[in-house]
Amino acid sequence: MGFVDKAEVDRWLRAYVGAWKSYDRDQIGELFSADVRYRYHPHDDPVVGRAELVRSWLGEAAYAGASARDEQGTYDAAYRAVAVDGDVAVATGSSTYLSGPGGPVEKVYDNCFVMRFDSAGRCREFTEWYVERPRSLCPVMSGGRRSGGVPRGLGDVLAPGRSGPPEGPVAELVDMPAGVLLEPVVVAALGAAIAQARPSARQVRDVVLEVRPG
Repeated sequence: MGFVDKAEVDRWLRAYVGAWKSYDRDQIGELFSADVRYRYHPHDDPVVGRAELVRSWLGEAAYAGASARDEQGTYDAAYRAVAVDGDVAVATGSSTYLSGPGGPVEKVYDNCFVMRFDSAGRCREFTEWYVERPRSLCPVMSGGRRSGGVPRGLGDVLAPGRSGPPEGPVAELVDMPAGVLLEPVVVAALGAAIAQARPSARQVRDVVLEVRPG
């Protein structure tokens, strides 16, 4: 039995996304214990053992619930720990899929992971839940960027007038993981300010604020 903290789990989650993007055998294997039990869905029988799990990720073996290997450049994800208790952690985040490399967003899934770690910080139990986000709430992207020039489908918030904060993802402005859409928060919090600022600011697709010199 191992004990982990939130920072360790967040590092592991970043490595998890990196291994998914690279499909590197060693990177994938380093994440998991030799006796890992991995479920793609909570109702699946687990994939048992590091070697078998790596084969599953690489598409070398078929398992119930496992998806096909994803095409490079067509997906991205960000997750973070929301609860840690001893060797158990829960994480949430989102996974974004493009229609093709550099293409528009096709699907976004909101994810929840329940994980158990060993004393070396490797995951020995992993179960995933996910739900597809309604298309009306998905970012509209082209070439991996939103129409406002914001990377990874996040909206920037700029103050009305001639200047504002430098361009950067919303995740740097609020305590939320990159890749999580914040439309309800942005619209509710800034609706009145947008109305007062017109015509120097306007709302684009309910998320992006465009600022013009007054």
